[in-house]
Amino acid sequence: MKTSSEGVAEIAGHEGIVLSPYRDSVGVWTVFVGHTAAAGPPDPAGLPRGVEQPLAAAIETFRRDLAAVEARVAKAVSVPLRQHEFDALVSFDFNTGGIFRARLTKLLNAGDRAGAAAAFDGWRKPPEIAGRREAEKRLFRDGAYSHSGRASLYPADAAGNILWSRGRRVDVLALMAAGPAAPQAGNASSVTPESSRVPGSPPSRQPDDPGPRGGPAPRPGSTAPLRLALPLIALAAVIGGAIALVRRGGAAARRKLAATFRRIF
Repeated sequence: MKTSSEGVAEIAGHEGIVLSPYRDSVGVWTVFVGHTAAAGPPDPAGLPRGVEQPLAAAIETFRRDLAAVEARVAKAVSVPLRQHEFDALVSFDFNTGGIFRARLTKLLNAGDRAGAAAAFDGWRKPPEIAGRREAEKRLFRDGAYSHSGRASLYPADAAGNILWSRGRRVDVLALMAAGPAAPQAGNASSVTPESSRVPGSPPSRQPDDPGPRGGPAPRPGSTAPLRLALPLIALAAVIGGAIALVRRGGAAARRKLAATFRRIF
């Protein structure tokens, strides 16, 4: 059994596509659609840092990784599966590698589909992955695909940090259909810069997609501007108090203030 086109897009939508090597949430070098050295070549640690690889290479590697996971699921599950159930299980194992030891597999093989669906909830660590588990559970139980055939594509810098702000939306189904001749990032008609999204349309980072390997996603209302502003506010308060003290205290106060500033700066 093979993953459906919708299932392929679903997995890419959950994982994201990163064309430069990056460190995942536990520090493992990763590239493309969640690909690590454990899955076979290429070894992300051996690729040039901060350099985008061809999108066609990402798609071809994804195809190979996906085939290996499909074989694992087929071996682990002993009961007939509907297409959407198989797609959900492939997504689960692609992310966790847990299909052989998962309780959901034991329940499914015993004929308890409802119990198997509920058992997706047993794999919610780290917390950022909970949305993906919920989406996989819905797909397994109800056949509901959640990514509409699209995924987010990102570069990464030389230190292995994903550049979230430079993400693009990708039509995964079109890229997979194109095969080895898939267009490159930057000039592909199937790649849409985030800045060209229609206002009010869903953001490129789906709520149930925390990014490749659970990496931190930018959140609305980020506290970063506040963290930058607080030291400036404190400095302004110190300067204002110093001016007032000088006006009131004369020479002794000025000497004390100068000594304070030397200790600080």
